[in-house]
Amino acid sequence: MERPHPTSNASVSRMLLEACEVAYPFVRDLVEAARASGHNADLDAAAPVMARLHEALRQGRQWLIEPGTRLVRCNEKGKPAGKIPEEMLATWVDEVYKLSPAGGGFVSGPLAYAEIWQKYTKVQPELLDTIPYRRGWFGIDGSDKAYAGFTVGHRWNGWAMPYFEKPVAEILTKDLATGKEFLSQLLATQDAHFDSDRNVFNFPNQNAYEGDEGEDEYEEFTGVHITVDGEIKEVWDIGAGSWTWDEYQEEDLAHHNIEKVST
Repeated sequence: MERPHPTSNASVSRMLLEACEVAYPFVRDLVEAARASGHNADLDAAAPVMARLHEALRQGRQWLIEPGTRLVRCNEKGKPAGKIPEEMLATWVDEVYKLSPAGGGFVSGPLAYAEIWQKYTKVQPELLDTIPYRRGWFGIDGSDKAYAGFTVGHRWNGWAMPYFEKPVAEILTKDLATGKEFLSQLLATQDAHFDSDRNVFNFPNQNAYEGDEGEDEYEEFTGVHITVDGEIKEVWDIGAGSWTWDEYQEEDLAHHNIEKVST
């Protein structure tokens, strides 16, 4: 018999799995009691039941929360209450669930299946596509400048993933090329430039310059269009997913005397 699809029968599947969660420790205790008292007949009868329950739990847990499932904290009604996309990823390790921030960070857990659903709900893919872009200030630790950009809040290894309009991106490129910015030390080169024919910002790939095999000589960042506050803007995601960008709050800029760079 074909197994029902988890999304179309999720509530029923959860109920069955939760029933297994309740039954499993009860049967396990019976088996342990039978073993301790030497009741081999009871042990022989209960052990196969426990084995089947254990397998049902293992398959059910993996089935309903597949590794890589994006989760967000929910309220008492099961509706998303946390920040998206600052969500968690479910990871199946040694038959238990662990959670880690989707953009990188420390792993937490293990968590029981029921405990996950008490605190989290799934992030539907279409929900991620509706997250609005917002303005922000972005710089790299050690820099005395913060560049005006945009983000939806996605993270890479815990670092911000910003987009910049062309005037700001050009200033950033000039800062790198003239060695007046901390990033120039990071990239160890003065060969950053904009290719007008291809509408691409080119930045030297530090990994390639350090001799890593299979790395492209340049990182290329192509212009894309996003909507911010109802206005369409052309932006470039310079360093998003490869550089260690921080997003600064206004109080951080003032406290550390960081210069704002904007259009």
